[in-house]
Amino acid sequence: MKIIHTSDWHLGQNFYCYDREDEHEFFISQLEDIIREEQPDALVVSGDIYDNIAPSIAALELFVRSVMRLRDACQSCTIVITAGNHDSGNRLNVLRPVWDAHNVKVFGSCQCNDDKTFNPDELIVRIGDKGYVVAVPFFQTMAFPQADVNTPREERQKRFFEKLMGTVAEHNHDYLPIILMAHLAVSGCNLRGHDNGIVGGMEMHTLDKLNTGYDYLALGHIHMPQDIIANHVRYSGSPIPLSFSEDYQHSVTIVEIDRHGDTPHLRHKDIVPLRTVRTIRATSLDDALQELATVGNTEQVYIRIIIDNKESLPANAEQLAREVVEGKEGVRICEVRKDMSKVQVTQTTEAEDIDLTSTDNTFTPMDLAQRHYRKQVQSDLPADLEEMMRKVINEITNN
Repeated sequence: MKIIHTSDWHLGQNFYCYDREDEHEFFISQLEDIIREEQPDALVVSGDIYDNIAPSIAALELFVRSVMRLRDACQSCTIVITAGNHDSGNRLNVLRPVWDAHNVKVFGSCQCNDDKTFNPDELIVRIGDKGYVVAVPFFQTMAFPQADVNTPREERQKRFFEKLMGTVAEHNHDYLPIILMAHLAVSGCNLRGHDNGIVGGMEMHTLDKLNTGYDYLALGHIHMPQDIIANHVRYSGSPIPLSFSEDYQHSVTIVEIDRHGDTPHLRHKDIVPLRTVRTIRATSLDDALQELATVGNTEQVYIRIIIDNKESLPANAEQLAREVVEGKEGVRICEVRKDMSKVQVTQTTEAEDIDLTSTDNTFTPMDLAQRHYRKQVQSDLPADLEEMMRKVINEITNN
């Protein structure tokens, strides 16, 4: 059995207000070529098809157009798609009957019985005489369907996978390979690319909760391609950089397994991004602009500038950066800011919340401005901004 594993497309993402449809089209073209060359038995997409639960019409059209292109690249390939935490399972399920006619299996959610139990066969896809794909969409930990009516809420996840994998084992008389798909964060995974470790309410899961019995676990949710258990458990990662922290190589994974119980053979096909991401760090804006000027005329790149000092930036810092790359149409300036993690708060006691309902308050508009600034950026209001604020307050007060 041969599969291609990918995930976390995030169709419809706007990156600092820049539309990315052409970048996703560029990725789909590469995946189309890989499928045409490899002729896999299945393509598995492990969640986060869209960037949000209410995708735009353009994103919906891109999804349909992309899936049909991939389907045409290999007529015998079964495409299996599961929902991620960024997706609306119900939205994905709407067109299931239509997709079934094209050998595309979509799993936005799990249909439960009246007693809240589930039918495991509904999540199991037989790939001809090649193997099985067990397609698990995203669930919050406490919201996994019940294996039986007596399942305690804290045991739902573990028993869900036990029942699911037990059922596919009962069917697998011919010892065919078994692929399990899941969209979740496994303990010990490398979170590089997920700023501050926040991924839509991330919960960490241990592999023992996912049972055993699979030959390969095709994971989604974490954007950095990585093995959790070599050859057996892997995140394929996002196909394009979705944040500035994702400045690593992106790829899709090709998995080949002869029989159930054999060690899978993995290969990785690099995905070339239409645009790269680049962070320029400097101790002054002038130094950053000098480095920015070295960007090539034909480069396709998103750029952010981070300044490591305590001095405030001029209000037109971003405009100055845009002027430096004027005429370089492939360069997209995203932000110019200070590294606030290195700025020390000098008067933390004044950053406390103000009770606006209290009749004892003697705070002034400037007090509010200073305290709000400290709370938001953990730094004192710079002198030039403070002076500007005083002028504005005086104008309003005197008019």
